[in-house]
Amino acid sequence: MRPLLGLLALLLPAAAQAEVYRCTQDDRTVYTDTPCAADAVPAELPALNRSAAGPSADLAGEHDARIAREKQRRDAADARFVKEQAEKQARARRIRAAILDHRAEVGMSASELDSALGAPDQRSGDNGRETWTYLEDGHRLSVKLRDGQVTAISKKEDRKKK
Repeated sequence: MRPLLGLLALLLPAAAQAEVYRCTQDDRTVYTDTPCAADAVPAELPALNRSAAGPSADLAGEHDARIAREKQRRDAADARFVKEQAEKQARARRIRAAILDHRAEVGMSASELDSALGAPDQRSGDNGRETWTYLEDGHRLSVKLRDGQVTAISKKEDRKKK
């Protein structure tokens, strides 16, 4: 079927090039497919501009592929968002529990640490690095902060109480 259509497409332009006659009627120039007079000759017309047909674009396929890519990007962004929200909620639960238990937790902010343990007995450090020290029941709890976030916690027996 396809070869037959291709052959027909090649033959149609040849059939479409019928003779055209140029006539003058009532001081007007008229073009017609039939001779105006017995001695009429066909007019010479410029050659038709033909361009070779390239591969046809599959516009519907391209559209579907673009929609599928956009959906994949949205799905990936949604998955990242859901993961980030789950992590934020888990952190909030972990920090809330630490504050209620009056204990320090890595990842706490300085204000959350203050809420959990109160003001430190000693504070030292500079340039975004601090150490908050809590003295309690013969133990020394040292909490290291960097840029306002708890990075390390160490608990030692106080040397002075031995």
